[in-house]
Parts: sequence; C-alpha cells; structure tokens
Amino acid sequence: MLDRLNPWQRFWGIFALVMLASTLVLAIAVWPRRDAGLRADLTAPACAEWREPRDGLFPAAAPAPTEPCHALRAFLAQHRQPLRSEAEYDAYRWRTGMRYTMAVLLSWAAFVGALYLFGWAGASISGRFLNRQRAVPETDAASGSIAPRDSSH
Repeated sequence: MLDRLNPWQRFWGIFALVMLASTLVLAIAVWPRRDAGLRADLTAPACAEWREPRDGLFPAAAPAPTEPCHALRAFLAQHRQPLRSEAEYDAYRWRTGMRYTMAVLLSWAAFVGALYLFGWAGASISGRFLNRQRAVPETDAASGSIAPRDSSH
C-alpha cells in the first residue's frame, strides 16, 4: 500500500499521525480532574442543603474559600448543575471529558481532512497544467509550422 502513495501523501500520513498524537495529549490535558474538596462536600452532612438546591436556585457567585461547602457552592455557581452524589459527579466528569475529547478529535479530523483536500486539489491542478504543457506542440516561429519535439530533454 505504501508503494502506491506519492511522497506528498506519505508526508501527509506522517503529519496526520503526529497531529493525532498531539491531539490525544491535548484531550488528556483538558479532561476534568477530580476535585477533592468537591468530593468531600458531596459526602459532608453540613452540605446537604446544597446537594438539593431549592427550586433550582443556584448561588449567583462563588463563595469565599473560607465559607462552608465552598467547593460545592462554587461548582453550582459556575456550572448550574446540581450534584447529589459522588456518582453524579463522576458521571458529570465523564460527560464533560468526552465532550472535550470529541471536540478536539473533530477539530483534528477537519484540519487533517482540509489539508488533504488542499493537497489533492493542488496536485490535480498542477498535474493538469503540466499535462497541458506537454500536449502543446512547439511551432517554428519563422515558418509557422510545427517543429518536431526534441526528445533529449
């Protein structure tokens, strides 16, 4: 299969693999990390009222770091999504991580696909241009007749 690829396609394939590796590293880097404070707030009895926000009301802003249930209240203020247990928090992290991963993988696929299309179009246009130049016979300027092509070039 590799012997059927032209040099540009081989370069594109290597570039695509390097870009995929860097994209996967980026996906790992943006995956949501566990917040130990939030996990502690989800199990603390003092934070029970924040695990079930009244009437869907969320804090307007993150509280000061010294206030009780700071991590849970900050999460509620930022994400506007109630968390009732550690299992819900893990499910939230999984959904968010997968959404980020799909976004970076789709970006990679679009970029690599566009690069291939540009390369294919460029090769097609340059190939047609070169074939057209080869097909045009040379004329003798003095007589106006077609001169035989020199095959020594």
